[in-house]
Amino acid sequence: MIRWVLAPLVLWGSGFVTANFAISGHYSWPETSRILILTATVLILSYEFVYKEQLSMNVPSGRAKAAVFHSCVVPYVAGWAVMLALWKW
Repeated sequence: MIRWVLAPLVLWGSGFVTANFAISGHYSWPETSRILILTATVLILSYEFVYKEQLSMNVPSGRAKAAVFHSCVVPYVAGWAVMLALWKW
């Protein structure tokens, strides 16, 4: 459930919010700290709940990394892409 639903949704939203912060130009300390905490949270989510879950099921390391790529990296980049598309539109 986490790998297929929760992680992609959280990572997509994180990518969207991070892209908004990066292109908005409003770099205050409170906003920067929120983005840093968000980034740390999604890194922990990706490692603990996707990568380690795959390893616990005796999946080879390469397949576990592929699971992280498909469940975490792709949605994160998609969130960035949507924000960039909306920003230019």
